Amino acid sequence: MELGGKQSVELCDIIGKMLALELNTQEIRIKVRRLVTDYLNKHDIADDPERLLKKIEWSVRVKLGY
Repeated sequence: MELGGKQSVELCDIIGKMLALELNTQEIRIKVRRLVTDYLNKHDIADDPERLLKKIEWSVRVKLGY
């Protein structure tokens, strides 16, 4: 038996929810904050890492559908 269209959507939905929940963990937030801060410093960009972190979280949630 192969994975059907409805089952594929359901599986993607389950994975999307799991990933959206992972974004809220402290460990992931720390890693993302570090990546954002390092990127800003490397490219000499004067922007607030926390503000960008919130925008990135929102963008990822929208892409995941949550």
